[in-house]
Amino acid sequence: MAHPPHVLLCETCGYPQPSAPHTPDAACPECGRPLADSHPGRRPGVAWQHRTSPRAWARTAAALARSPSRFFDTLSTRGGPGADRLYLLINASLAGLIAGGLTAGLHHRSALTASLIGMATAKGALLLSYTEAAGLWFFSRRHGWRVPFARAERIVAYASIGWLPAAAVLTAAAPATYSLGQQQLSTTPPLLGPLLLLGLLGGLAGLAFETLTWVGVRRLRYAN
Repeated sequence: MAHPPHVLLCETCGYPQPSAPHTPDAACPECGRPLADSHPGRRPGVAWQHRTSPRAWARTAAALARSPSRFFDTLSTRGGPGADRLYLLINASLAGLIAGGLTAGLHHRSALTASLIGMATAKGALLLSYTEAAGLWFFSRRHGWRVPFARAERIVAYASIGWLPAAAVLTAAAPATYSLGQQQLSTTPPLLGPLLLLGLLGGLAGLAFETLTWVGVRRLRYAN
């Protein structure tokens, strides 16, 4: 971390502000942003941070979909990680249900196969989310941003809503993509072509999660 947690930073440029009392019209001497806009109390928290309920989950997801920038400007940086981790777990589980349901209903696989794919999808979403959080923490340290691992975890927890469309797209298109890879990219070893296409499809499907994550770290890199 470039500055201790108690130092007030301008949330636009990261310039440390003086510890003396500020006048109501005080502004950052570096970029001119009003200091009141960087105060921690300006972040009231999103719906899920106030109450963990199905309605709060839906309101939180809708707010993130409408305006990711505004969402992360509202997200509180205070409090423990319990609610964040629960939100991530719910989204990973929903991604697994989507993958399993499409496998059974769309591709007519057995219940066992659908269950295994659903569980693998849920675990993959959790693994990739925490891998992303570790990457954000490391990347932020290199750039002097105020994004400790706890904050990176919070960002990916709410960005994990992006795994839902990713699970749907990847599961629905996987068989066709695999067949295309077998026909068009037959190489040695024979699985290389299908795996390359599936990897490309997976990367494209994960764009929603990656985009939300990047918006989150940009809006919270100097948050107080």
